[in-house]
Amino acid sequence: MADLDECAQRRDELLTSKLWINNLKSQYIRSIVGCAKELPTDLERFPSSIHAYVEYYSNGYALNREALVAYKAQAIFAERMSGASFIPSDDELKKLEMSVVEEERLLEQVQVRLSEKVQEANEKIDSESQRYEEALTLVHENEALVNDVSELEAELETLAKALEEKETSERDAVEQQTRELQAVHNDLLREATMREEIDREQARLEDRLLRLKSDEQKRQMSAADSQEQQKLVERWVRSVAPVVNARVENSTLILTLGEGLGAMSGRRILVGFSSVGNVTSVETDDGRRFPPVLNHDTLMKLLSE
Repeated sequence: MADLDECAQRRDELLTSKLWINNLKSQYIRSIVGCAKELPTDLERFPSSIHAYVEYYSNGYALNREALVAYKAQAIFAERMSGASFIPSDDELKKLEMSVVEEERLLEQVQVRLSEKVQEANEKIDSESQRYEEALTLVHENEALVNDVSELEAELETLAKALEEKETSERDAVEQQTRELQAVHNDLLREATMREEIDREQARLEDRLLRLKSDEQKRQMSAADSQEQQKLVERWVRSVAPVVNARVENSTLILTLGEGLGAMSGRRILVGFSSVGNVTSVETDDGRRFPPVLNHDTLMKLLSE
């Protein structure tokens, strides 16, 4: 009776162990599949020790597989010890073998997936490395370009200073030329003004020349009249005793009286004639004016005063 109870207890333990092993196996398979599906593909989240993951899952599976085989072997041995009713059938052995094969297949898939992930990660790392090298090359090129730009900026600054100095000198030269041109312009204006004055003076001189020519003609015409007047005056002077001297200056007859005439002794009488020989004025040298009628009677009257 005690043997039967012990066998029943052993059977329960074996059944419990079998269930626990199956549960452990299912959990392990789910964990393997879940980890395989959840492996990241981007470089930032991809683990750096991927080979450690592969080794961990492989070792864990190997340990669990050994434990599983040991528990199953113990269960089979216990079933054989307890009698024919506990001896596993061929179907159960096939199922056990199939489960082990399935686990090996799943492990292979996980390893293949992990290898693919590792290869993909390596490719991404290579791509990133290439991009990093390209970026590094671009950085060097950028540094060279920055240096070139700095040199160009320095050269541009030098050229700007030279251009500014040149503009300053040219502006000074233009201002100097402007002042010179302004001076020339002022000279031209003065010259034009002087030319206008010269033209006006020339016109005035030409007009004066014309008037002088006209006056000369008149003078020439009046010269004959003066000669005639001189002759008349001489005849008239010869008829007048008190007049000791007579001359004609610019259409003016100047008579100088002799002595014995009282207050009029030595006086000069100025007789003005027009261009046609008419008497226009009669006055003495002290400013006394007489009517412009001069004949022998008038002169005698003048001398008797």
